[in-house]
Amino acid sequence: MTQRSKPRLSDVAKLAGVSLGTASNVFSYPDKVRPEVRSRVHAAAAELHYLGPDPAARLMRAGKVNAIGIVAPAQFRTADAIRNSSFQMFMCGVAEVCDEGGQMSS
Repeated sequence: MTQRSKPRLSDVAKLAGVSLGTASNVFSYPDKVRPEVRSRVHAAAAELHYLGPDPAARLMRAGKVNAIGIVAPAQFRTADAIRNSSFQMFMCGVAEVCDEGGQMSS
């Protein structure tokens, strides 16, 4: 792993001295992994500042997008729509529903 790149699960596995599959199971199926091995993997993850699997990447690999498309009304240019208070309230509502459903909005 270079200084600038984000840590990968393979970096965590290497530091913890386990296989990539075992490291993956620690995050996805922790009950399948012995507690002492889980502790080693979590310690390695903490040392490398690895935050766990990226949910968006997981969905993309599965061929799912899990995205909401929002189209501004035709009478507005995008910049005008973003400045429009009604559109802002609408977007806040969309973000709130996403948060309640455990979805990421950006």
